[in-house]
Amino acid sequence: MIERKYVVNLDRCKDRMDNFDDSYTRWSATDYKDLEDKHPIFDRMISYHSIRNTNQHKAKCGCYLSHTNIWRYIVMNKLNNTLIVEDDAKQINDLPNKMNKDSFTYLGGFFHNKKMTDNSKVKIEAKEGLNL
Repeated sequence: MIERKYVVNLDRCKDRMDNFDDSYTRWSATDYKDLEDKHPIFDRMISYHSIRNTNQHKAKCGCYLSHTNIWRYIVMNKLNNTLIVEDDAKQINDLPNKMNKDSFTYLGGFFHNKKMTDNSKVKIEAKEGLNL
């Protein structure tokens, strides 16, 4: 049973929260525009397809920081049964009533760059342990 739901959302895009009901809590996303040009994440993050020195690379770094910050918050506050979605997520299936209690479960979405796959559909299964 999911006890807490968070939406990762940029401060400059709060209107996207209109797509979520009051059961979701807004998590302020890290905006790459607020990061210093020399922020170490820009050098540490790997980007394929020649986007290294672009705003797309910086935005990906901000997204990464947003998620690691909320994961850290969840761990430090010992929160269980927590759902994290991005503000452009659309729920197309019912959420599972029962999930593994000892894991991180990936419920769906895009996790491969289309240029790196054959574009075939990937089946998502929840199994014991880390599911990515």
